[in-house]
Amino acid sequence: MDSAKSYDYDVALSFAGEDRMHAEALAEILRHHNVKIFYDNYEKSSLWGKNLYTYLSEIYQEKARYCVMFLSQYYAAKLWTNHERESAQARAFRENEEYILPVRLDNTKIPGIPSTIAYLSWPPETAETVADAIMEKLEKVSHMQSFSEKAIMDELITEAQALNGKVSVDLGDIPGVKHSMRMAKDNEDWEAWYGQWFHDEFTTRMKYEPTEESIRYAIERYAEIEK
Repeated sequence: MDSAKSYDYDVALSFAGEDRMHAEALAEILRHHNVKIFYDNYEKSSLWGKNLYTYLSEIYQEKARYCVMFLSQYYAAKLWTNHERESAQARAFRENEEYILPVRLDNTKIPGIPSTIAYLSWPPETAETVADAIMEKLEKVSHMQSFSEKAIMDELITEAQALNGKVSVDLGDIPGVKHSMRMAKDNEDWEAWYGQWFHDEFTTRMKYEPTEESIRYAIERYAEIEK
């Protein structure tokens, strides 16, 4: 899994309607902790009018960092859960990394989910303990992403030095048109310009937006180097 990639959702939940009480309990805890979660009851306006076959395939293949599957006799029998499972499995096969996080509600065998994949059983697990395990995984990935972003920012800082203070940023008033200015440290706006430059260059090259923490890191490092 690309730890540096940004996803629309931290977690997508896949479950049968009969097991909604489990998914609902987990979703509420994760949302309370500000985890970005795909749970159908939170997405009614987004789902309304969509071609669900295509849209859900995109969600479970591309849009979430992890997919939590609630495996049960009902999950094995439903057409929609099988579609979600197949989409998630295509992603897992392509990346060859942990993506599907199985939660077993009973011992039903699910096609394509080998017994060798580690899973959590509910019970004895609860919504709280499953949520704790998910957040622990997300924290590790977040730390890796932050480290990766800072490494990229280090390269941009070196490049910024070579520009001798001349940066070009898109101010947004004319879309796609960049404005250039020689921005010395004694200019009261230099941090804003360089913050935008670091953001724009990072986004253009990495195809996702950096965190505010990474931008601040770059500005502070640049300020120290260029004293």
